[in-house]
Amino acid sequence: MQAPYLPVPHTLLRSGTAFASVHEKMIYLILESFSGQDGQAFPSYQTIADAVPCSKSTVKSCIQSLIASGRIEKVERFTKHGGQTSNAYRVLPHVDTPSPASHETTAPETSADSEEEVLKKTSLKKELVQQYESNLGKVSPRIEQELLLLANEHPIERIQYAIEEAGRANSRHFGYIEQVVKRLATGSASERPKQVTKRSRRNNSLFQLPNWLEREKEAQRAYEAKQQERQVIPDDDEIAALLHTLTREGA
Repeated sequence: MQAPYLPVPHTLLRSGTAFASVHEKMIYLILESFSGQDGQAFPSYQTIADAVPCSKSTVKSCIQSLIASGRIEKVERFTKHGGQTSNAYRVLPHVDTPSPASHETTAPETSADSEEEVLKKTSLKKELVQQYESNLGKVSPRIEQELLLLANEHPIERIQYAIEEAGRANSRHFGYIEQVVKRLATGSASERPKQVTKRSRRNNSLFQLPNWLEREKEAQRAYEAKQQERQVIPDDDEIAALLHTLTREGA
């Protein structure tokens, strides 16, 4: 029977450097809470995403990071007939973060690298938040985290362009931004956005739009043109000619 609580060492819970993000720490603890007597856990991505809460793409990214950092390991599972089924994950024993005194020779270099990385992330976060708020409104803490995770995998210019597209489409769902970014990433070089500048935010013609977006806009223009044709009102000359024709036919 599973215990009604999960014991977590204070050093792990209070550490600000043991995990890359708060999502990664939460997912690590959730996997440990699902672990059975054999130490294996196999909740679905959706179950983990609902528990955090976050998107499924964030869950996948954090699990890969936890595997790479040695916090968990992937265990392949097979059916009784030999077919492969969903993977399980084994949470590895906690390892306390070494104290600064044990690494006196490397501490200054690590500190400098960490400070530079923090400044870089702070600047990146500020730029993305400003871009989001100018197009879609106030940013929630969850959206901030999603933007930073997306920036770890894609250029900031691509994310800025996706935010602008979401603003033009009046879509506040973060999945829309992810979809545009991924389509740009898999498209040809001509479909990728140029660097975002102040001028380009005012003039959208500086961007080379993706083919799928051009097709959607062309279809929308054709639809609007047909609607206008149906709503054309005859002028006075056309009405007079029509009345004259009807009068002659009546005579």
